[in-house]
Amino acid sequence: MNNSGNIIANEIDKIRLEKLNYNIKIQGTTNVKTINYDGSVLYKDYTEKFDKILLDTPCSGEGRFDINNPKSYSSWSSNMVNNLTKIQQNLIESAIKCCKKGGTIVYSTCTLNKFENEKIIDYALKNFQVKIDELNIIRENTNEVNLKLKNEKLNINLPNTLKGNTNGVSKELSKTLKIIPNETFEGFYIAKLIKL
Repeated sequence: MNNSGNIIANEIDKIRLEKLNYNIKIQGTTNVKTINYDGSVLYKDYTEKFDKILLDTPCSGEGRFDINNPKSYSSWSSNMVNNLTKIQQNLIESAIKCCKKGGTIVYSTCTLNKFENEKIIDYALKNFQVKIDELNIIRENTNEVNLKLKNEKLNINLPNTLKGNTNGVSKELSKTLKIIPNETFEGFYIAKLIKL
């Protein structure tokens, strides 16, 4: 954005907010305002204010599990996943309310299970006026995926990607993407929504 336009970056955790402010400063970014809100109620002050929203929700972190490091998964539980899905539903609802009609919401997690990913997007499709926009990804060979950003290409190595799982949810979820953990990337899930 070359420091044009306005970015509002919300972080509920005060320590993470301090780190975010530090990173913004060392990057020389001048068009970012940081706030410390509960994202699930952000819509009360920002109804239909944003053209684009990146919603990186708290998650169970399955994409970061390392089989050689038991600490990376020792706190995981199905109860944790159940609690997080309630938070994720509230956050996506708030994001949709904050987004202008015709605007874009990118939902992301660093986890791999269907409950925190496809089922959250399916919930949004069933309860709000949104549609899934297919991620503009072009495979040129098995070792490289090109993400097209406007007229530019960003070449990154994403050899292990899967389409979203459509079992028990809308077939539209095949337009979402899972990045399978590998030596370069942690596991990740990405869905792009357009508000109608």
